[in-house]
Amino acid sequence: MTKTEIRNTLRQSVDGKAFLTKSDLKRCLGCGSDRASEILRGLQFIRFSRKKLYSVDDVAAVLVKHTEV
Repeated sequence: MTKTEIRNTLRQSVDGKAFLTKSDLKRCLGCGSDRASEILRGLQFIRFSRKKLYSVDDVAAVLVKHTEV
């Protein structure tokens, strides 16, 4: 999959928003907390209340690297 395809899939899963949470990522990928944490490790985030919001574009870039391996 390309970065654009992954980004579009992630955006569809969060109703077109530009940011997602760890819970959103787990729901979209069907993975557990450990895997989601591994994907999000090192990414910049925006703290909103008690949530960490990650850019969909940044997450898509990490997922592309994981799929190229």
